[in-house]
Amino acid sequence: MKKYLRLIIAILLLCGLFASICVQAGERINPVFSTNQAPQLIVGDVTGAISACEGMASVSPAVQQFTVSASGLSADVAVTAPGNFEISLAANGTYSNSLMLAQISGLISSVTVYVRSSAQATAGNITGDVTLTSGAVSQTAKVTGHITALPIVNAIADQTKQNGQLTDAVAFSGTANTYTWTNDNPAIGLPASGTGNIDKFTAINTGTIPITAHITVTPVPASYMYATNSALNSIFLINTVTNKVEQTITEETNSNPVQMVFSPDKSLLYVTNQSSGTVSVINTSTNKIIATFPAGFNTTGIAISPDGSRLYVTDFSFSHLNIINTANYAIIKTVDTGINPYSMVISADGKYLYIISGTSNLLQFYNTTGNFFEYGIVTGVGPNSIVISPDNKTLYIANYNSHDIAVVDIASRRVTYKIDVVSAADWVAISPDGSRLYVSNIDEDRVTVINTATRRIITTIDVGDHPVGVTVNSDGSKVYVSNIVSNYISVIDATTNKVTGQIQTRQSGYFMAILSDNACRGQPVTFSITVNPSPVIVPPVEGEAVIIPNSFSPNGDGANDTWVIKNLSTYPHNTVEIFNRYGQRLFLSNGYGVAWDGTVKGEQLPPGTYYYIVNLKNGSKSLSGSVTIIR
Repeated sequence: MKKYLRLIIAILLLCGLFASICVQAGERINPVFSTNQAPQLIVGDVTGAISACEGMASVSPAVQQFTVSASGLSADVAVTAPGNFEISLAANGTYSNSLMLAQISGLISSVTVYVRSSAQATAGNITGDVTLTSGAVSQTAKVTGHITALPIVNAIADQTKQNGQLTDAVAFSGTANTYTWTNDNPAIGLPASGTGNIDKFTAINTGTIPITAHITVTPVPASYMYATNSALNSIFLINTVTNKVEQTITEETNSNPVQMVFSPDKSLLYVTNQSSGTVSVINTSTNKIIATFPAGFNTTGIAISPDGSRLYVTDFSFSHLNIINTANYAIIKTVDTGINPYSMVISADGKYLYIISGTSNLLQFYNTTGNFFEYGIVTGVGPNSIVISPDNKTLYIANYNSHDIAVVDIASRRVTYKIDVVSAADWVAISPDGSRLYVSNIDEDRVTVINTATRRIITTIDVGDHPVGVTVNSDGSKVYVSNIVSNYISVIDATTNKVTGQIQTRQSGYFMAILSDNACRGQPVTFSITVNPSPVIVPPVEGEAVIIPNSFSPNGDGANDTWVIKNLSTYPHNTVEIFNRYGQRLFLSNGYGVAWDGTVKGEQLPPGTYYYIVNLKNGSKSLSGSVTIIR
């Protein structure tokens, strides 16, 4: 028994020693995992682009965003927007000047902060730093945006005319490029709507009382689009308000212009010329070519870095990507790609190019910081066109030969879905909000509309012969489709999915680029045109005809200062009464020896329409109508 007792005591002693060691070890190890580590506040890159009209806050997708991560914090993070900006934790959420990011056990895990321009932001380029503070730790995120000034239209004088008279021509003035107008009463002889100045027209009023039309004029900013025309070696400048070609920019012979990209501020347009292996640079203010430089042998696809310092141009024949310095147009690097690269897009932060190669059936991920290809995947047969979603999370690739759209998740770098579009998918465009895809089916002469959320076809739209390039305007309201055989561009209303117009181009090209839309319209101005009926002529019963004018101008200029009723003296027992629109009698005359001068008890009445009753006292019906005082 003693033997076992000694054994039990030995075991207990060993356990006590082991416990002591565990505690001591715990005391040594514990500080390594202490939460008292140095606090870190990490702000990711700012992506996206902010733009808005003066007086309006920007709305998604025209916002910027960045991620916030943190560790070791002892307090929540206070986030404050700079002047002209507001912040939110949801792209379409409620925005304010400041917000708080809650830390849990000192940690914040990749929270996205969205930034928009405020409605009070001044016109022009805006910039500022979003500040993030937690205790003694702080960081900043630089945000930028552009606010477009609203155009104005100067006031227009009202007009008063008589039935059958010519109106005065109206020439609009102000800061707008174009003026559109609507008319609420076409019965006066003016159409219900129009664009530009209003010529003289014959005023119409066959009734017995004046009629007034209110014309509302809206100033519209410049709204232009460029379209390449390979056959004519030229680029068309198209007014998208009038849907007419306003200018043709001619390039060198056999240049064959195809794809285009703007500089970030849209002051320059870069155009790849496939046959000549060059890129042309167009000044968008003068619409003149200011430079043409070599960029490969068979230049096709083109993209530009967010800061505008680098151009990326694909060489279709040599299967190259050429990187070009926009300061001197020099090729600074040439990279081998898949076979026959045709099109590409760049991420919002400029860190990645996504290039498709038609013969290799390949999508490649090119790291622009390290200048190397990170990854490549097969997307389908004959990829021909590529777009990126506004949130920079998804790529959509039109596969010409496999008749589908490949949906690629950028994060996982894999094709997550294929959308069958039945026939050759030539080109794809995406709406600004990312909700719709528009795919040109070149062999079927139609455009397929796809819901990106459900990945299902909404409808197909018949367009011209051999549709190729597709472009969506900045607010997603219009879709433009270039038809290379029909020699016109189809204009589609994105709300109804109906073709609403055609832009005649003689010979149609391939691709289009929107310079500016009429999104930032100015405040409308309204003026009126009043048309009085023809003067009342009373057939004579006893004597000459009575002529009652429908207006006079008692302004003291000696002309038409009183309401003279011709031949009323033929009826000496007449009575004349004048009423306002409320039925209040303002004037009464037994006999009309003194013509009314537009006053009541010596006080001038304001300009406007008044109503009369003239009784000839000859057994005939009393005469009634309106008379307008013009001052």
